[in-house]
Amino acid sequence: MKTFNSFIKENELVSEKNVPTSPEKWAHAKSAAKSKFAVYPSAYANAWASKKYKSMGGGWKSTNEEVDKGEYDYEGNMAKVQLQTLCRNSKDLIDMLSDDENLPEWVQSKITIAQDYITTVRDYLQSKQELGESLEETAAWQKSAGKNPEGGLNQKGVDSYRREHPGSKLKTAVTTEPSKLDPDSKAAKRRKSFCARMSGMKKRLTSAKTAHDPDSRINKSLRKWNC
Repeated sequence: MKTFNSFIKENELVSEKNVPTSPEKWAHAKSAAKSKFAVYPSAYANAWASKKYKSMGGGWKSTNEEVDKGEYDYEGNMAKVQLQTLCRNSKDLIDMLSDDENLPEWVQSKITIAQDYITTVRDYLQSKQELGESLEETAAWQKSAGKNPEGGLNQKGVDSYRREHPGSKLKTAVTTEPSKLDPDSKAAKRRKSFCARMSGMKKRLTSAKTAHDPDSRINKSLRKWNC
């Protein structure tokens, strides 16, 4: 019988390396997790959300797979629907609360987090409009312009990813032959970690067709890293 900790380790699906095949179901699962757990995101909350998402029929795809086609289809409309729901719920809460309401700490915390998230997104979109840039232009890591034809991301893709994921330490691939790497070097450890992670993702997430296609993104990446 699997422990919850083992489930967390197996579900790297909620990491930055993967995207949901059904954003709406994933949004619903995350919303349920935020309601269930006092702290979100967290390892346990993420794992719980992933498990619920799977039970709803949701799946995952690696960002190493080709995701250019239709990557942005209808996402603006979906965001509007979610924001409209947010507005309705916010109005309901305003009507429910009195000025001297004594709220539990976890309620105050969630409201603060929600405000911070929405403000961050608003400021981001506003800055893009002021600069005259489209959202798609910043997402080079998800488009062919940010990908190396031999697999993985090029420097433009890495820079794009790190802009959209502050704090990320993503770097370009380690292409040096393993025999020429110092086993104790950071590069060797990065390569070992990548190969283990990608091999596992290939086994769990890719279709048989993709797994056996030498020109699939994940196989190109594995070759590039000399896995």
